[in-house]
Amino acid sequence: TSDNTYTECCEDHLWFTQDKNEYKHNKPGKVRSTKQLIDTLLRDGKPNHWLPRNGIVQYVEQSIPIPAYTFGAILGDGSFGNSISLTSFDDEIIEKCSKENNVTKSLITNNQYDSSGSTINFVTNPYNNKVAQKVKITNLEDSSEIIYNSIGKALEVEKINRSTLHVRCKNNTIVNNKKYEFLKPENKWQSSIKNNLDNLGLLGKKSYEKFIPDIYKYNTKDVRIELIRGLMDTDGTVKKNGESSFTTTSLQLANDVIEVVKSFGGNANLCSRNRVGKKSILKSGRAIESKRISYEFTISLPNELNPFFLKRKAERYSQSFIYRPRITAI
Repeated sequence: TSDNTYTECCEDHLWFTQDKNEYKHNKPGKVRSTKQLIDTLLRDGKPNHWLPRNGIVQYVEQSIPIPAYTFGAILGDGSFGNSISLTSFDDEIIEKCSKENNVTKSLITNNQYDSSGSTINFVTNPYNNKVAQKVKITNLEDSSEIIYNSIGKALEVEKINRSTLHVRCKNNTIVNNKKYEFLKPENKWQSSIKNNLDNLGLLGKKSYEKFIPDIYKYNTKDVRIELIRGLMDTDGTVKKNGESSFTTTSLQLANDVIEVVKSFGGNANLCSRNRVGKKSILKSGRAIESKRISYEFTISLPNELNPFFLKRKAERYSQSFIYRPRITAI
């Protein structure tokens, strides 16, 4: 079909299509077999049959670890390294994410463009944000246990040198009928958002390695549209004529976004642009060189869905570019 999908079927398989004549005379279309479509595939050398566009797919609701809009925003424009942050010169984005996650924002100024914006530091660097090791001391005489939330807390009570306590806990040593040990931490990081990104398999991923986890792709309409808005507000654009598009260096992320768009009955066709080695000059005068293939595609959604939350983009967006797929070859 014209949206780069295909189906394997037999000649007797039934399809509901609208041909060019029916479209011209505003008729709804008919049920036709694949054999009938083969015989009438083209008209005047052009595809003759349109397929219906699917409605909004309803998936079962799943609990998500990070609010969908925030997740989309940091997936589009955030850092997944040792520090996790989101910076934008559109304060609407930062305000929405800060409220969703109950975190504070910081004002930043870009003197280069004489503009100012805000940033959210979910996890700052160089603070590594690892969880403190819990210490468990068991009295073997009466089996009583004491659990300290950290070595520091244990040292406030136990009159032991820090290095000695660490060695005893590491080796599960028994001294004076007391067993010392570390408890396995429930999480790897103190930051919940860092733990969640780690559990989703995204922590440490580069921009060209990003993807949308299934828990977000196959969720309710509200979760999916908020995810798309987070992505589009940060890495999406909209032209003066209302046409919106998304660009990424991750092929997997591109395909994931397209799948979500099509789950709304929307339209998105993938194109790649190889600019590897091409040099550009920024406004600051700094030269940069492209190192990755970029994947670009326009996005159109049904009337009731706007792919943007950001006001300046949402008001410009138009869905007039949506269309039904045509059968191009059999």
